[in-house]
Amino acid sequence: MPIETMFGGIANSHSVPTSYDDFVDEVTKGMKHASYLVGQELVKCQARQADYYNSKSRFQPYTIGDLVWIDGPAKQRDKLAARWNGPFRVSRVMNNGGFLST
Repeated sequence: MPIETMFGGIANSHSVPTSYDDFVDEVTKGMKHASYLVGQELVKCQARQADYYNSKSRFQPYTIGDLVWIDGPAKQRDKLAARWNGPFRVSRVMNNGGFLST
C-alpha cells in the first residue's frame, strides 16, 4: 500500500526539486551542513581525547647524566630500520624542558 494512501500527502517533508540546479543546490547545502556538524563533533572529540591524555601523563624533567633515546627522522628511515638512535647521555638541560646530549 503506498505511503501516501496510508498517511496522506508526500512521504518526506522536503520539497521536491523541480530542476537539476535546485537538486544540486539542495544536496550541496545538505553536504555543507553535514560537514559543519562533523567538524563540531571532531573538535569535541579532540578536546575529550586531549583531556584524557593529559590526565594520565606527567612531566618528568631530564637531569644531567640521564640516558635518552632520540627519534630519528622519518624521511631517512627505511621500513625495517631502527627508529631510535642512542642511548645518549644528557649533558645540559634547557629551561623549556629540552636537553643537549653528547
